[in-house]
Amino acid sequence: MRSATAETDDSAEPGSHAEFIYRCVLRWGMYRASDRVDNAAWIDRLDDACAALDLDEEALSTATDLFLSRVPDAEQGKRVTAAASLYAAALIRGQERSQSAVADAMDVSRLSVQKRWKPILEDAGFSPPTW
Repeated sequence: MRSATAETDDSAEPGSHAEFIYRCVLRWGMYRASDRVDNAAWIDRLDDACAALDLDEEALSTATDLFLSRVPDAEQGKRVTAAASLYAAALIRGQERSQSAVADAMDVSRLSVQKRWKPILEDAGFSPPTW
């Protein structure tokens, strides 16, 4: 469910993972390779949650990129950031799941997801839906 238009690389197909990566590079630079290693356990949790929610590999990859691009230093904030990143990724990839379902899969409160997903979506260059 893409609801925004953003400048993209002409070689990146709209809605593709390449387009998403291009946006990330433009907006934040990218995360360090060591961030992926340091947060492997959280990536595994995202993978498990994607499986539980029947989300595909593109959703997992997008959620991982969103999470690693804004992963907090404090361990206590990582669970919520991962959950909000997963919810935003599902929207970006057109595989919307409810906030409650994502929250349950990531073991956080629905309110935690509700409070944090919009800035993540906006940082990725998308406009939040106005349902």
